[in-house]
Parts: sequence; C-alpha cells; structure tokens
Amino acid sequence: MIESQQVLEWITEGEIKAKVQVLRRLLEKKFPPGPPAELTAVINGCTDLSRLALWFDAAIDARSLDEFRQAMRTSMPYPTTNDGT
Repeated sequence: MIESQQVLEWITEGEIKAKVQVLRRLLEKKFPPGPPAELTAVINGCTDLSRLALWFDAAIDARSLDEFRQAMRTSMPYPTTNDGT
C-alpha cells in the first residue's frame, strides 16, 4: 500500500495532538489545577514527538510542577517566554 505524503503528515499531526492532550491531562491530574497558561502554551506549541515523549516521562517522575519544568529544561531545551518560563 502506498501512502501519500499528505496522509503521513495528517497521521503525524494526530499523534502530536494526542500526545499533547495526554501530557496536559497527566499534569492536570497530578498537579491540580494543572500547569499555568504559559507552560500550557509551550506544551501546546510543541510539534516534536520525541520531545513530547521525554516531557511525558518527566511529568511521571516529577514531584512538583517546578521539578517538571526543570526536567523539561534539562532534557531538551525549549523556547522560553519573556518571563523565563
């Protein structure tokens, strides 16, 4: 079966969306009420499946949102906002 490039892109976009949703849900359940808006924006903006997988693992191991944020920074650099988050 031959898959078009467009179909492969749609599949990848779906995988990214699913991983983002699962990561956000994990953070919301583990650290109520969940991550602050600026951290959520960083997570929502991520399009790298490997990075999302690392962040998911970091969320499982983290004991606080601050620890999760630090693990994000050390596992793979990500863009920061003006306030340094």
